[in-house]
Amino acid sequence: MKGFQERCHFFNGVEEDQYIYGCTYIPSAQKSTGVVLVSPVGRERLRCYDESANLARDLAGRGYPVLRFDYRGEGESSGEFAEATLTSRREDIATMVQELRHRTDVEEICLVGLRLGAYLAAQAALDLGIQRMILCDPVCSPAKFAKGMLRSNILLQSSYFGEVFKKEPALRTDLQRGETISVYGFHLGQPFLEELEGADADAGLADFSGEAAIIYMSTRKAKPKKDVARWCELMSQNGRCEPVCAQLAFSWSSRKMWMPRLEPLNEAVAGWLEENC
Repeated sequence: MKGFQERCHFFNGVEEDQYIYGCTYIPSAQKSTGVVLVSPVGRERLRCYDESANLARDLAGRGYPVLRFDYRGEGESSGEFAEATLTSRREDIATMVQELRHRTDVEEICLVGLRLGAYLAAQAALDLGIQRMILCDPVCSPAKFAKGMLRSNILLQSSYFGEVFKKEPALRTDLQRGETISVYGFHLGQPFLEELEGADADAGLADFSGEAAIIYMSTRKAKPKKDVARWCELMSQNGRCEPVCAQLAFSWSSRKMWMPRLEPLNEAVAGWLEENC
């Protein structure tokens, strides 16, 4: 007996004709803290899809009610990727926090975000007054992330066709005309790109007054990189944020090595929850 119920749902979105697909993991004996998993975006969401599901199961097995979901425009949720933005994804996080509270007796919510989902989780925590969050390999520079999305299209042109037909200026012209460009099969539109490039990565972090951890993955025990250290420092001005190294051979960009669980990451997340919630 695994000790929790795993169920899939179609939740109502912000608009009446929209829905958000998600899964709940509800333990028979619930702890007072619930977890909303905030996934990466696009290719990176697929990169850790199974691992995220198993993280949810591991946490539920320890008594934490968990909800994980697909943003509108991705996975089984309604909408198109080209229409989804940072704003719509923050709305989805707020909806999922409300759903987990409605379906359980949790007293508080911890947001656990990965990559761009970690950036979104940090901003949503400030929006919603959430006092617990775990940020896993966060995208600390949305503008740099946007640059990488454009570059991936150029690299794929070279890989598939042996030459580059459209460089960045031409791609930007297409986007400004209302067209989309393919980023590993996901259709990037101008609104999402504009939000990424205009985002202030550090906005509001110094106002955070709760408890947080930033988990960074490394093949060896290493100090956090400068952007992670900066975020920890900002979030520790009025709250507390600690860097945690999960020793793990994992890459967001290279060919996937299939594994059912990212055990060091799961243990780091569960360990922090048990010590701080």
